[in-house]
Amino acid sequence: MFRNATRLGLQILKTNLNSLQFPFKLTFCITFRCQSRCKTCSIWQLKPENELTLDEIEEFIKKADFLSWINLTGGEVFLREDLVDICKIFAKRRKIFLLNFATNGLMPSVIPQKVEEILRLPIDRVIIGVSLDGPESLNDDIRGIKGDWEKGIQTFLKLKELAKKHKKFRAYIGYTLSDYNTKKFQEFYRELKKKISDIKEDDIHVNLAHQSTHYYHTNQSQTSKIDPEELEKIVQFKKSSLNPINWLENKYLSYAKQFLLTAKTPLPCHAIQTSCYIDSWGNVYPCTIYDKKIGSLRESEYDLAKIIKSQPAGETRKEVSELHCPNCWTPCEAYQMILSNMVKKNK
Repeated sequence: MFRNATRLGLQILKTNLNSLQFPFKLTFCITFRCQSRCKTCSIWQLKPENELTLDEIEEFIKKADFLSWINLTGGEVFLREDLVDICKIFAKRRKIFLLNFATNGLMPSVIPQKVEEILRLPIDRVIIGVSLDGPESLNDDIRGIKGDWEKGIQTFLKLKELAKKHKKFRAYIGYTLSDYNTKKFQEFYRELKKKISDIKEDDIHVNLAHQSTHYYHTNQSQTSKIDPEELEKIVQFKKSSLNPINWLENKYLSYAKQFLLTAKTPLPCHAIQTSCYIDSWGNVYPCTIYDKKIGSLRESEYDLAKIIKSQPAGETRKEVSELHCPNCWTPCEAYQMILSNMVKKNK
């Protein structure tokens, strides 16, 4: 664990010094299949076929030995029957420090069992978020599934029990702030407290909803009705912590108000240098928000490094560094933005 933590730390330092050749983080959509019917996302309307196979994933991962942090996403990742096998591919390299992903929590009898299998693998840190977006009735309306709240709570409680047995594992509740649930966070927390008496502020991670034509398959603003002062109340609600994950989230929230006021990314972006996004067909993008394809694994011998070093990637990297992109403040990108600007003067 110490070796991989040190490796990631050095990669972050190199990013701050503009000397990192290849990204340390990968956001990887392993499937667009999803049982949710969320108002903030249209992924569930897709009928995906021909997604990357296990063999294809293994082929590109074995060549991408620069990755230290993998964020799996979907769709619903647990709808990939070979999810554990995918994680085994990451573990085989013994270089992954952090594996994190979110789940809609709709399979409380399946998810904890799969997670326990993943936790037996030699991956240093595993973090999973269970998505809930409001008090029970509002949550079920936003997420489009009656009973979503109850199943999400069941899944979270089971994952919390697993966290007691595995020190390297942490589970939290992910709350996506959008036009649909603005001014509902305090009510959400009170209702959550009734179901989980020992819930803490740090058990809830808050992020802003975003639009994305190639990831969420939406092109409509999700945050136009959010009052920045309402976000400030959430910032004050969240307690500071020396835990690195909580520190990152608190920094994220502290900049989120600025983003809502300006619609501009509040820090210099290093997409492609620090991270990139790959969809379930192997298409490579700078991030989950900027719909500019820079390559395809299937057309590049599954060599991510070759794509990162390509002319299209270089040109796009310059564009995002100058914020000639959609601008965003999603945790998928913001966390590494914060880390890669730790020793630089903020804009």
